[in-house]
Amino acid sequence: MSNLVLLQKHFPKRGKQQSLSSSLLEMLWKSRSTKPVQGFTLLELLVVIAIAAILAAIAAPGWLSFTNQRRVNVVREEIFRALQDAQREAQRTKRSYSVSFRVTTDANNQTVPQIAIHRDAATANALPSQDWKNLGTGLGVQPNQVLMYTNLQLPASADPAVSSINKAKARSEIPNNNFPQPTLPVTITFDEQGILPPQPKTDLKDGFLIGVALPSPNNSLIPLNGTQRCVAITTLLASMEIREGAQCNPWQNP
Repeated sequence: MSNLVLLQKHFPKRGKQQSLSSSLLEMLWKSRSTKPVQGFTLLELLVVIAIAAILAAIAAPGWLSFTNQRRVNVVREEIFRALQDAQREAQRTKRSYSVSFRVTTDANNQTVPQIAIHRDAATANALPSQDWKNLGTGLGVQPNQVLMYTNLQLPASADPAVSSINKAKARSEIPNNNFPQPTLPVTITFDEQGILPPQPKTDLKDGFLIGVALPSPNNSLIPLNGTQRCVAITTLLASMEIREGAQCNPWQNP
């Protein structure tokens, strides 16, 4: 039974007015049934896919750059907050507090930067594993994605001649812009007033420096250009500042 017959069955003719209504229904159905089905041709679909692919290729580098910058910024901010927290805790409790840094490896032999806040009485080497926190993991930073470095690895000396030798040795043993990561813990300690104990000025004229960067694709110890970020503690009063780029070089020229 056709749809037209069904319509007429439900709406039987009732004089001229009903006959006119039936004619209108018949015209409406014929108009609808003869209307061509709309859609995309294969060529149109291929053009849309090609345009989408081009736009994705253009946007991908910008998105990757944004993601990379976010990673190092997140880790630097975490380091900065940890230093501030330790300094405030030292001032509040009137006891020395320390922040220690190290780079360890996981079960897959991938590098993981870690941080620990602890009492000065507890040396970094004696801290239990649960006291160490992986940097950036709460915000999606994965192992091998961020390298961490520091000038605290440079042997300190009050003798200017020894200091100069130490710095020259550090520069000669590494390639240009190669920043070794602290595989052994390094520590910054705030005294009961929240300031730094006296340090040999010859080795620390640029302050303590904890830096992070994205590793180069070809060498995990070389930072990707433009991604260096760091926190520097520049004075005896332990004032902190955030730096970027060349200011984050751990071995400044003498």
